[in-house]
Amino acid sequence: FVAAAPLSVVAVCQDGVVIISLHTAATDEPLIFDHQDNNKNNVTSDDNEQNIDFRDLPQGHHGALRVLPLDDEGTAIVSVGWRTDCTILASKCRSIASEERGQYGTSLIQKGEGSQIRRTRSLSYGRFLARETSKWMAQCVFSDNVRGLSCAGLLATSEGYLWLVDATGAYRARAHALGLGSEFINKRLSKTDFSKISIEAGARKLLDIVKEEGFVKSRTQWKIPPNTVVEIALLPRDSHCIKRVKQNMLPYLLK
Repeated sequence: FVAAAPLSVVAVCQDGVVIISLHTAATDEPLIFDHQDNNKNNVTSDDNEQNIDFRDLPQGHHGALRVLPLDDEGTAIVSVGWRTDCTILASKCRSIASEERGQYGTSLIQKGEGSQIRRTRSLSYGRFLARETSKWMAQCVFSDNVRGLSCAGLLATSEGYLWLVDATGAYRARAHALGLGSEFINKRLSKTDFSKISIEAGARKLLDIVKEEGFVKSRTQWKIPPNTVVEIALLPRDSHCIKRVKQNMLPYLLK
């Protein structure tokens, strides 16, 4: 389920985390197509080379979102796999976050604290969520009462931390892709340093990598399906919230 699911890519940048998640469906799917769309990816020609732009996920259709908040401190998860299990995974992770913050305090980040203290708190908190979620997924696999989940997750905090979470463990990462075509994307991510660029530039870079691998390079066996829509979410450091943007906003944010 994970290998065949629509692609999601996350990268830790200089000032936060950027999440790119693709949505695919039939042309008559009402949840991910804007009424004003023509249900086709935009195709342009530049120096005899074909460039294809994704359409944006309509921001009014919340039921189709894949990037989900876990708290009000800028922690988020994007799950890849069977959609039902992805929803269950996000709900469980949100429950763990709620219990942890209910026991130890209502605010992860306190006003007046230095950046290093905030980052240390964020690292400990995110690591706890990732490990507890992974442990629960492993318990499901070995349980006689429930089945294992056919999904995996990428958990990120706005302070710049990222974990790959599945039933085998929780793994710290700086950039990672899950889903259809992720093997090609991860090769590119391993050669790209996102730590020196902004989240806006990181979003543009991730989109370029996905389009180059999925649309342009015919040497790969992976092709992005038609009618693909993109969801872009930014987790700016110190903002403690998810910032959802469209592609046409990125050039203005980069200025």
